[in-house]
Amino acid sequence: MFFLFPVSVDHRASRRPLVTLWLLGICLSLYVLSFLAWIGGGEDAYVRFLRPFWFVPAESRLHTWLTNLFVHAGLFHVMGNAVYLYLFGACVEDLLGPWRFAIFYLLAGVIATLGYVLLSARGFQSTIPLVGASGAISGCLGACALWLRGMKVEFRLVYFIFFILVRAGTKTFFVPSWLMMSLWFARDLFGLLLTVDNDGGGTAFGAHVGGFLFGLLVAFALKTKVERGDFEPTDSEPELPVAAVAPELPPVFVHFQERQHGPFPRHEVWHRVRQGEIPAEALYWREDLQEWRPVGEL
Repeated sequence: MFFLFPVSVDHRASRRPLVTLWLLGICLSLYVLSFLAWIGGGEDAYVRFLRPFWFVPAESRLHTWLTNLFVHAGLFHVMGNAVYLYLFGACVEDLLGPWRFAIFYLLAGVIATLGYVLLSARGFQSTIPLVGASGAISGCLGACALWLRGMKVEFRLVYFIFFILVRAGTKTFFVPSWLMMSLWFARDLFGLLLTVDNDGGGTAFGAHVGGFLFGLLVAFALKTKVERGDFEPTDSEPELPVAAVAPELPPVFVHFQERQHGPFPRHEVWHRVRQGEIPAEALYWREDLQEWRPVGEL
């Protein structure tokens, strides 16, 4: 059994993703507590722990429209969501800022929950619980599909045998953000159409579709503000180049071992430095620069 996992993006953030890290911390902490409940009391204790948090359309519990975003139904569920939240939630937080991102994320989660209800066969009569952050994360993917459509996403093959990690593949490849997000949405839309009669068949495709469309709509509404840089970090935060809204940069030449190499796309240089193929002390140059610069800036 194998999975393709995104492991990095070539977006250079201008601020630390504090809200994203807090969201990750809450999700992982609640999962650990649910796992301890399962160890201590079995399946019944596990369900009792999750019940106050999960969302059931047939039950009128207002707080669960938000709390369902923070609990997960298994290790693979929480770890997969954690990877996507860290990579793409951090990008959206970088563009919006922490407070706007927090509001965006929670609203995306609520809209995703509403999408789960409206796009299910039973609607508000359904008794199937909804848990997981993937609806809100889909909102982040929808925003990235427009704001960061030129960003490169690095994928790696991960192998499992009987749910035990064997190794992560050494071969990686890059996919443009717009293509990855389009395939993500197409998969969820196709899954929704195939499983609409049984409410997703175990996967909340309606929540994914609703969250993605919300993120795409918000990104379209704020596109001009993001491109204009209205959400710049405060003076107390370091200002770094943001690849999300910058124009396409010319190819990069790299100098090391007394030789000039290239030209390379910027993301390929970044990848080769991470793999150790280009030393960290190398210098780079491109047409818009007046002098050679440390490759670490990339």
